[in-house]
Amino acid sequence: MGLAIVEILMAIEDHFGIIVPEQGASKCITVADLQMEIVNLLVQKGRQRSTQLETEVYRDLVKIIVDQTGLKPADISSESHWVGDITNYG
Repeated sequence: MGLAIVEILMAIEDHFGIIVPEQGASKCITVADLQMEIVNLLVQKGRQRSTQLETEVYRDLVKIIVDQTGLKPADISSESHWVGDITNYG
């Protein structure tokens, strides 16, 4: 995992109050993959799974990516790949 991805994951963990296991994070290819990983972790912590939760997680995830990378929100979509679209690692 590249440094940029690690920094994004640390910001995600701080923001959502979760720990994203390396095994789970390494399976995330797209922003949507990480969104669902975060939703699943929040559900495990007691949040109710809902479309609203998924929307909130995606919104906050995009904001974190923007803050960490300097990308514009319009440059990020659920199909954006971590390697290549979000970071240059790899």
